[in-house]
Amino acid sequence: MLGGRRVSLVGRVSMDLITFDVTGVPERFARAGERIELIGATHTLDDLAAEAGTIGYEILTALGRRYHREYVG
Repeated sequence: MLGGRRVSLVGRVSMDLITFDVTGVPERFARAGERIELIGATHTLDDLAAEAGTIGYEILTALGRRYHREYVG
């Protein structure tokens, strides 16, 4: 999610680099330095796992130390 809109993954994940199609996202959100929500209130861990054909536990254990995390609650 970016700027309240769902954005699509483009191509393949390469190491820890991924590309998203931000066409249609307002320019104030689609700029360098903005964060895309992969796991959160609007796109849950289970949503991401289902899209990847796996389970949430596998997603969480695969995240490396370089990813930004915000723990809520």
